[in-house]
Amino acid sequence: MNSLVFEQTGKAEEVLKYKNIKTPKPAKGHILIKMLASPINPNDFMFIERSYRIVPEFPEIAGLEGTGRIFENGGDKNYPVGSLVAFRQKGTWAEYVTVPKENILKLPGNFPLHKAAQISLNPLTAWALLEQTNAKSGDYIILSAGNSSISRLISQFSLKLGVKTIHIVRNKELFNKSTAFGPCEVVEENKLNEFFEKFSRHHTISAFLDAVGGELASSVFTFLSPGAKVIHYGLLGTEKVSYYNSEIIFKNISVHGFGIDFWKQHKSNTKISMIWDEIIEIVSSEDFIMPVKAQFPLSEFETAIRVSKNKKPGKVLFIS
Repeated sequence: MNSLVFEQTGKAEEVLKYKNIKTPKPAKGHILIKMLASPINPNDFMFIERSYRIVPEFPEIAGLEGTGRIFENGGDKNYPVGSLVAFRQKGTWAEYVTVPKENILKLPGNFPLHKAAQISLNPLTAWALLEQTNAKSGDYIILSAGNSSISRLISQFSLKLGVKTIHIVRNKELFNKSTAFGPCEVVEENKLNEFFEKFSRHHTISAFLDAVGGELASSVFTFLSPGAKVIHYGLLGTEKVSYYNSEIIFKNISVHGFGIDFWKQHKSNTKISMIWDEIIEIVSSEDFIMPVKAQFPLSEFETAIRVSKNKKPGKVLFIS
């Protein structure tokens, strides 16, 4: 099968190689899936550079998420051959991948392919982050990396709760409100003080969901409402976050870290299944937007990586 393999850590465009390798055989409890599509996510680059919690084992096939159809099921009728499925799993930048049964998300046969490719990680993360805020109808939550896929998903999921979002972006002109549903506000990083000094006097800002850290995150603490929650979930920045004890104490602000797997460990299988049913129903709607800016075959990975790093909204997909 054709695949994108790396044998050492480094920049994806420098260490990835397009190779024809042996198609894997599924071990017990695994399913062999014929890949249809896999997105390029920030964590894919961190995995290749070895700055992610999942450690590569060389030679390693890149890619951590995707969608495809079941090719071999080992005789398990609960996973019919040909079924459309999505999953989080190492090795998705290839024509075939083996996936543990417990990692497989079954999808309706007519589920949109571009959404299926993106559903396993970001939508559940967005859902969980929104749940963790405990925000109420009418509240605002602040989103750093406001133009990111996660922020756009949170913005759309928040509609159900009546929660409103404030997207912090570097360039307001690159933010297209048509791909971020709901009554949202957009503010540029260099205008935070000007915006929040007025805004925070008249609105409840109950949470800050941060994927950047550094000086940007540090500056937001001042504008949060009493009892607000700060949740750090991303590694887009490398600088430290700092704040005065008084900013936390006098407003009773709580600071948390977030990882999707830890969150899942504290949910029953029944609860997770119910959440997935709801996510699938919401995401499948034509009104729910998960933009794709380009699609490439695996052989054009260098171009795909370059396009994925531009600032336009939407994912780049590898199509097998």
